[in-house]
Amino acid sequence: MNAGADMNRDTVDADIVVVGAGIVGLCTAAAVVHRGGRVVIVAPGDAPVSEASGGLIRRFDLDAGPLAELASASFDHLRAIASAYCAFQPSGALTLQYGHDPLPTHVRTRTVPYASQSLNQRWPQITVAPNVIGVFESGAGWIDAPRMLVAERGDLRARGACFVHDRAVRVITTQGRVRGVVTAAGERIMARRVVLAAGAGSAALARTAQVSYPLRTRKIGYCYFRVGRDRIRNLPSVVDRVGAMWVRPCTNPDFVLAGHKVQVFGVPAVVRHEISDSDVRQIRTAVAPVFPLVADAPVVGGVTAYDAAPDSATPGPVHHCANPHGLTIAAGWNGGGFKAAPAIAELALEDRS
Repeated sequence: MNAGADMNRDTVDADIVVVGAGIVGLCTAAAVVHRGGRVVIVAPGDAPVSEASGGLIRRFDLDAGPLAELASASFDHLRAIASAYCAFQPSGALTLQYGHDPLPTHVRTRTVPYASQSLNQRWPQITVAPNVIGVFESGAGWIDAPRMLVAERGDLRARGACFVHDRAVRVITTQGRVRGVVTAAGERIMARRVVLAAGAGSAALARTAQVSYPLRTRKIGYCYFRVGRDRIRNLPSVVDRVGAMWVRPCTNPDFVLAGHKVQVFGVPAVVRHEISDSDVRQIRTAVAPVFPLVADAPVVGGVTAYDAAPDSATPGPVHHCANPHGLTIAAGWNGGGFKAAPAIAELALEDRS
């Protein structure tokens, strides 16, 4: 196997095949290379879903559960990688929540809480109700996801990882063990382990190995608003847990990127660099109560995409299969995989033998 090549042979041998070239797949491949292993990343040339990510990262996610712990564990590593690629923007992160909601102890040690009046004084662009507080983490921010993913792919090639630009269509198994994958072009990529990090497509691939891993797509949409650099100077990345919306600065200092959480499932698994007028109205309505400047700001672009969301029967977002042995599924993070990717990669590569 030629180091750093884009492979195009009938059969390729590797230690691990990673299916998917989003942030989770690339971090998993990087962890394999760091361990001295041979890795092949299988993904079509189309942009992965994580290129439509808002890229928000912070050490503390105030929601309970494993994702919060993984995001905290991943933060320093993810920020270091992104900084090396000039893709990290240290805007700080402001999380809004009701004042009566308790703050976990680990949040108190590295963040500064702001009552509503103090918050409005420090960031006059932001308006919150008297019963809302802000939790500010100065070292957090956002990542330019496309820049980071392009740079990470180039770095992986330079370090000996191989890419197959095709779609994996079947997991090869014999006698209860994984042997590799087959691509749409009929190429067989042989390996002792396969990690499925292909978002919603991981469920169909798992079925080819007789593994049920229910996933569904959930709609996401983002808008770029032209607000003006003088009006948004020093704006942090804002995550509003009360109104289920977020807004952050952009590389272009005149723009902000904004979105809100919706519970619309079963959407097409495609990324479109456009957004409907109705989606713009919904985002504007959700964001304007906290960030009034978007109420009449012109829209200059948008993205309509999807997350891979777990079904009620999904066995966990990192699942090591007992049969076939050697198959690991790392999908179904419902939009949170970006900020936790390095820790997810470590879980995916755990030795379960």
